[in-house]
Amino acid sequence: MTQTSFIVSHPRPRNTGGVFILVLIAVAGLWAAVQIIQSSHSYYTHGADAERTYNCLEQNGVWKVYLERGTKMYHFLCQDSFGTIYDLIAEKISENLFREHSAYAPQAEQGGTWQHIQQWLLRKGAEPATPPAGPIEFLPLS
Repeated sequence: MTQTSFIVSHPRPRNTGGVFILVLIAVAGLWAAVQIIQSSHSYYTHGADAERTYNCLEQNGVWKVYLERGTKMYHFLCQDSFGTIYDLIAEKISENLFREHSAYAPQAEQGGTWQHIQQWLLRKGAEPATPPAGPIEFLPLS
């Protein structure tokens, strides 16, 4: 008696749902990484610079963080693709919650280069700091 084997080939199901979920999670993560509730002070004082600061942080993320010694005042710096540096100054309330005090581009006031801005931060008593892990939320100045 001869035994015959049959191999049944089933087409592999495509798992496109997993890719969609990963993309959705990535987009949500980017949105949550830096959530900013714009401060009216920044708009009144710095106008378009404040808007560009928010846009830079949302599009490029935090570049460097400085903490003013002896305070809870942080400088969240962002650098855009043109090399412009923006500074969102905020007071730490809890681990990932900050109250915004100002948002602007310090180049014009500080000489225009990163070295000038860094020297200005050091004169204010600010030191490099580690950004908080996870999403950061900025509340407007009351």
